[in-house]
Amino acid sequence: MCGPTYQCCFCFPIEGGVRVIAILCQLPEMAAFGYELWMTLENNGSFRIQSGGENASPMIYKIVGLSFVFVVASLTNVLLFIGVLKEKRWWILPWLLFNMLAIVVIGFSIPLLIIWFLFISPVPILTLLAFIPLMVSFTLLVFWVHVNGYFIKLGIDEIKRAHNDSMDIPLST
Repeated sequence: MCGPTYQCCFCFPIEGGVRVIAILCQLPEMAAFGYELWMTLENNGSFRIQSGGENASPMIYKIVGLSFVFVVASLTNVLLFIGVLKEKRWWILPWLLFNMLAIVVIGFSIPLLIIWFLFISPVPILTLLAFIPLMVSFTLLVFWVHVNGYFIKLGIDEIKRAHNDSMDIPLST
């Protein structure tokens, strides 16, 4: 049966699919972090030139914020990968929480992009940029469903093991 708790990713075993999801989530995050850091540093230099060499402390806050989000995202991906390898259910929970938060934040950005490019800075063709976060949030949601299915499967396996272990203990009368 092909379902979220037993198989995923074109009916491959869910353990392998969740490992692939952990890797697939890490690679774009690294690329996005590198790009954002590079663009921030480039803009910081141009900001200093335009402002007469003054300190651009807001850029420091952006770099620290980007670094924090990247470290948390990377840590949740590593915990997901290790949790699948060791079959530790609770190591998967941080990934589920962080990515649900990411899905909600990305989802809120979609109407903001549409409003910005249709009404505030009217460039209607740029409204199509709203499809990028829409596709990212949809992809993350599909990944989240499969990882949640694996989380549930591990919980069911724990209950079955606990039930089988309790059946092995003879009852004294």
